[in-house]
Amino acid sequence: MVLVEQIHAIAFLLPVEERYGLAGQMRRAATSVPSNVAEGHARGEARDLARFFVCSARFDS
Repeated sequence: MVLVEQIHAIAFLLPVEERYGLAGQMRRAATSVPSNVAEGHARGEARDLARFFVCSARFDS
């Protein structure tokens, strides 16, 4: 969650005109990555966890 907090802090530093564009996209992606990993882990199957890691990597790029 440290990464999420750092990205939110960086997004806050962007210009006001980016507040709902790039900054919003950065915040959503930062929150989505750990959420996908947690959801994949909660399913209890290695195959599901791997699939959610792939989804997380797509949000991260």
